[in-house]
Amino acid sequence: VSDSSYTALVEENAQLKSQIVQLEEYRQEATRLQGLLDLADQYSIEGVTGRVIGQSPDSWDRIITIDVGSNAGVELGLPVMGSTGLLGQVIEVSPLTCKVRLIDDPQSGVSVYIQGNRATGIVKGSVEGLLYLEDVDTSVEVNVGDVVVTSGLGGSYFRGMQLGTVSAVRASAGTSDRTIVVSPLAVADPLEEVTIITDAAEPATDDASSDSTTNADTDTAQSEE
Repeated sequence: VSDSSYTALVEENAQLKSQIVQLEEYRQEATRLQGLLDLADQYSIEGVTGRVIGQSPDSWDRIITIDVGSNAGVELGLPVMGSTGLLGQVIEVSPLTCKVRLIDDPQSGVSVYIQGNRATGIVKGSVEGLLYLEDVDTSVEVNVGDVVVTSGLGGSYFRGMQLGTVSAVRASAGTSDRTIVVSPLAVADPLEEVTIITDAAEPATDDASSDSTTNADTDTAQSEE
């Protein structure tokens, strides 16, 4: 093989490797975007999808910047989700970008309830990046694996979005106090694309489900008569 032919083969090989890397990037991006679409369908969500273009390195300010803003319909206070769950809330908006405070930010607080027993509380972020479930009545039993869902109280987040699961419950010796740690669904995701939620369907309440069951039982009884 001549030197020129060898050089051409080396260049072609380099180009092929570069194309493979690019195709893999496209594949991963498509997977992440599909995850966002699937979650939007699951919660009947409407929103604006954008790309993360900045992230604060400071543990005191867990804030990301997204490449969509008021020109795309983004407003202050809107919740933001990743491909598997809730990420945070819009805290600043410009025409072309917005800033989002993540739920593990020390200044973040999300009103929630425990799905199994309906007990309410607040999930708060921390400097170490952990989520803590606070203000839960001490008489309520909380177990590892319990699902934590947004309650919608205070109006900051839409109701019924799964935030995470309880990963640890640590009792304090000699008192009824306890530390409840929540593992988030989405914060650990690669922060590349996110969806800012502009509208979400109101989830069915337990009372509504109960009424539906009662009505169905009544209809059945009447038909049997």
